[in-house]
Amino acid sequence: MEDAPSWREIASSPKFQSLQEKEQTAVRNQYFNEIVVPQLGQEDISKARDEFNASAAAMESEIVLHLVSRHPGNEGKYNETNTGAGVRIPITENTSFGAGTYRNSLDKQSNYVGLIHKIMQLGPVDIGVGGGLISGYLDKPVPFVTPEASMKVGPGTVRVNVVPPVKFGGKTVDPAIGLSYGIPFKTK
Repeated sequence: MEDAPSWREIASSPKFQSLQEKEQTAVRNQYFNEIVVPQLGQEDISKARDEFNASAAAMESEIVLHLVSRHPGNEGKYNETNTGAGVRIPITENTSFGAGTYRNSLDKQSNYVGLIHKIMQLGPVDIGVGGGLISGYLDKPVPFVTPEASMKVGPGTVRVNVVPPVKFGGKTVDPAIGLSYGIPFKTK
Protein backbone atom coordinates (compact mmCIF):
# COMPACT_ATOMS: atom_id res chain seq x y z
CA MET A 1 0.00 0.00 0.00
CA GLU A 2 2.93 2.33 0.62
CA ASP A 3 3.75 2.29 -3.09
CA ALA A 4 0.20 3.15 -4.18
CA PRO A 5 -0.07 6.58 -5.79
CA SER A 6 -2.14 9.21 -3.98
CA TRP A 7 -5.65 9.89 -5.23
CA ARG A 8 -4.49 13.38 -6.24
CA GLU A 9 -1.82 11.86 -8.49
CA ILE A 10 -4.37 9.60 -10.14
CA ALA A 11 -7.09 12.25 -10.48
CA SER A 12 -4.71 14.77 -12.07
CA SER A 13 -3.15 12.28 -14.50
CA PRO A 14 -3.87 12.73 -18.23
CA LYS A 15 -5.06 9.11 -18.39
CA PHE A 16 -7.72 9.68 -15.70
CA GLN A 17 -8.70 13.06 -17.14
CA SER A 18 -9.32 11.43 -20.55
CA LEU A 19 -11.90 9.02 -19.10
CA GLN A 20 -15.65 9.58 -19.32
CA GLU A 21 -17.38 10.56 -16.05
CA LYS A 22 -18.79 7.04 -15.58
CA GLU A 23 -15.31 5.54 -16.00
CA GLN A 24 -13.82 8.09 -13.58
CA THR A 25 -16.42 7.09 -10.98
CA ALA A 26 -15.49 3.41 -11.44
CA VAL A 27 -11.78 4.19 -10.99
CA ARG A 28 -12.53 6.31 -7.90
CA ASN A 29 -14.60 3.48 -6.38
CA GLN A 30 -11.89 0.92 -7.18
CA TYR A 31 -9.22 3.11 -5.55
CA PHE A 32 -11.37 3.56 -2.46
CA ASN A 33 -12.15 -0.15 -2.15
CA GLU A 34 -8.61 -1.39 -2.81
CA ILE A 35 -6.45 1.32 -1.22
CA VAL A 36 -8.50 3.18 1.39
CA VAL A 37 -10.79 0.49 2.85
CA PRO A 38 -7.99 -1.92 3.90
CA GLN A 39 -6.55 0.86 6.07
CA LEU A 40 -9.82 1.43 7.98
CA GLY A 41 -11.81 -0.24 10.69
CA GLN A 42 -15.29 -1.44 9.64
CA GLU A 43 -17.03 1.39 11.54
CA ASP A 44 -15.01 4.07 9.68
CA ILE A 45 -15.75 2.97 6.10
CA SER A 46 -19.03 4.87 5.56
CA LYS A 47 -17.67 8.15 6.92
CA ALA A 48 -14.43 7.74 4.98
CA ARG A 49 -16.34 7.07 1.73
CA ASP A 50 -18.36 10.29 2.22
CA GLU A 51 -15.19 12.29 2.90
CA PHE A 52 -13.34 10.71 -0.05
CA ASN A 53 -16.21 11.45 -2.46
CA ALA A 54 -16.54 15.01 -1.14
CA SER A 55 -12.81 15.51 -1.59
CA ALA A 56 -13.00 14.25 -5.18
CA ALA A 57 -15.90 16.63 -5.89
CA ALA A 58 -13.97 19.52 -4.34
CA MET A 59 -11.37 19.13 -7.08
CA GLU A 60 -13.78 20.31 -9.80
CA SER A 61 -13.16 23.66 -11.46
CA GLU A 62 -15.91 26.28 -11.41
CA ILE A 63 -17.33 29.03 -13.54
CA VAL A 64 -18.03 31.85 -11.08
CA LEU A 65 -20.97 34.18 -11.66
CA HIS A 66 -20.56 37.49 -9.81
CA LEU A 67 -23.94 38.82 -8.77
CA VAL A 68 -24.47 41.60 -6.21
CA SER A 69 -22.93 43.45 -3.29
CA ARG A 70 -24.18 45.36 -0.27
CA HIS A 71 -22.44 48.23 1.49
CA PRO A 72 -23.75 48.38 5.07
CA GLY A 73 -24.34 51.97 6.14
CA ASN A 74 -23.74 53.26 2.60
CA GLU A 75 -26.91 52.16 0.78
CA GLY A 76 -27.39 54.04 -2.52
CA LYS A 77 -23.80 55.33 -2.56
CA TYR A 78 -22.44 52.44 -4.67
CA ASN A 79 -23.33 50.26 -7.65
CA GLU A 80 -24.57 47.03 -6.07
CA THR A 81 -25.24 45.07 -9.26
CA ASN A 82 -21.83 43.55 -9.82
CA THR A 83 -22.34 41.20 -12.74
CA GLY A 84 -19.38 39.39 -14.16
CA ALA A 85 -17.74 36.01 -14.51
CA GLY A 86 -14.61 34.21 -13.48
CA VAL A 87 -13.06 30.81 -13.04
CA ARG A 88 -11.72 28.85 -10.06
CA ILE A 89 -9.30 26.02 -10.71
CA PRO A 90 -8.15 23.78 -7.86
CA ILE A 91 -4.43 23.53 -7.26
CA THR A 92 -4.62 21.40 -4.13
CA GLU A 93 -7.52 20.07 -2.09
CA ASN A 94 -7.74 23.37 -0.16
CA THR A 95 -6.26 25.96 -2.54
CA SER A 96 -7.61 27.26 -5.85
CA PHE A 97 -6.47 29.72 -8.48
CA GLY A 98 -9.08 32.34 -9.36
CA ALA A 99 -9.37 34.95 -12.11
CA GLY A 100 -12.23 36.95 -13.56
CA THR A 101 -13.92 40.25 -14.24
CA TYR A 102 -17.00 42.10 -12.93
CA ARG A 103 -18.62 45.54 -12.77
CA ASN A 104 -17.43 46.88 -9.42
CA SER A 105 -19.11 49.05 -6.81
CA LEU A 106 -17.62 52.21 -8.37
CA ASP A 107 -19.37 51.21 -11.64
CA LYS A 108 -16.01 50.43 -13.27
CA GLN A 109 -14.75 47.15 -14.71
CA SER A 110 -12.53 45.17 -12.33
CA ASN A 111 -10.25 42.31 -13.31
CA TYR A 112 -8.73 40.09 -10.66
CA VAL A 113 -6.29 37.22 -10.26
CA GLY A 114 -5.34 35.40 -7.08
CA LEU A 115 -5.47 32.39 -4.81
CA ILE A 116 -8.23 31.20 -2.49
CA HIS A 117 -7.46 28.97 0.48
CA LYS A 118 -9.98 27.02 2.56
CA ILE A 119 -9.05 27.32 6.24
CA MET A 120 -11.79 25.33 7.97
CA GLN A 121 -15.25 23.83 7.69
CA LEU A 122 -18.08 24.67 10.07
CA GLY A 123 -20.87 22.21 9.34
CA PRO A 124 -21.87 22.75 5.69
CA VAL A 125 -19.99 26.07 5.47
CA ASP A 126 -16.39 26.35 4.25
CA ILE A 127 -14.41 29.32 5.60
CA GLY A 128 -11.46 30.63 3.66
CA VAL A 129 -9.50 33.64 2.51
CA GLY A 130 -8.63 34.94 -0.93
CA GLY A 131 -5.90 37.29 -2.01
CA GLY A 132 -4.26 38.62 -5.14
CA LEU A 133 -4.39 41.66 -7.41
CA ILE A 134 -7.46 43.59 -8.58
CA SER A 135 -7.96 46.52 -10.94
CA GLY A 136 -10.69 49.12 -11.33
CA TYR A 137 -10.56 50.80 -7.93
CA LEU A 138 -7.43 52.94 -8.18
CA ASP A 139 -5.35 53.96 -11.20
CA LYS A 140 -3.41 50.68 -11.10
CA PRO A 141 -4.01 47.12 -9.88
CA VAL A 142 -3.82 46.80 -6.10
CA PRO A 143 -3.45 43.86 -3.72
CA PHE A 144 -6.55 42.50 -2.01
CA VAL A 145 -7.32 40.08 0.80
CA THR A 146 -10.87 39.04 1.60
CA PRO A 147 -12.44 36.44 3.88
CA GLU A 148 -14.93 34.08 2.25
CA ALA A 149 -17.72 31.74 3.36
CA SER A 150 -19.17 29.20 0.94
CA MET A 151 -21.81 26.49 0.94
CA LYS A 152 -23.10 23.98 -1.61
CA VAL A 153 -26.54 25.00 -2.89
CA GLY A 154 -28.11 23.03 -5.72
CA PRO A 155 -25.53 21.99 -8.28
CA GLY A 156 -23.10 24.75 -7.32
CA THR A 157 -21.64 26.82 -4.51
CA VAL A 158 -22.88 30.11 -3.04
CA ARG A 159 -20.03 32.35 -1.88
CA VAL A 160 -20.08 35.42 0.33
CA ASN A 161 -16.99 37.63 0.41
CA VAL A 162 -16.50 40.34 3.01
CA VAL A 163 -14.41 43.45 2.39
CA PRO A 164 -13.62 45.07 5.74
CA PRO A 165 -13.20 48.84 5.97
CA VAL A 166 -9.58 49.72 5.21
CA LYS A 167 -7.46 52.72 4.23
CA PHE A 168 -5.48 52.20 1.05
CA GLY A 169 -3.75 54.63 -1.30
CA GLY A 170 -4.98 57.59 0.74
CA LYS A 171 -8.61 56.48 0.36
CA THR A 172 -10.94 54.74 2.77
CA VAL A 173 -12.56 51.63 1.38
CA ASP A 174 -16.04 51.24 2.82
CA PRO A 175 -17.07 47.76 3.96
CA ALA A 176 -18.87 45.55 1.46
CA ILE A 177 -20.39 42.09 1.21
CA GLY A 178 -20.34 40.37 -2.19
CA LEU A 179 -22.34 37.39 -3.44
CA SER A 180 -21.35 34.97 -6.20
CA TYR A 181 -22.34 31.50 -7.40
CA GLY A 182 -19.93 28.85 -8.67
CA ILE A 183 -21.02 26.26 -11.23
CA PRO A 184 -18.78 23.17 -11.35
CA PHE A 185 -17.30 21.82 -14.56
CA LYS A 186 -14.81 19.11 -15.37
CA THR A 187 -11.66 19.85 -17.30
CA LYS A 188 -10.34 17.28 -19.73
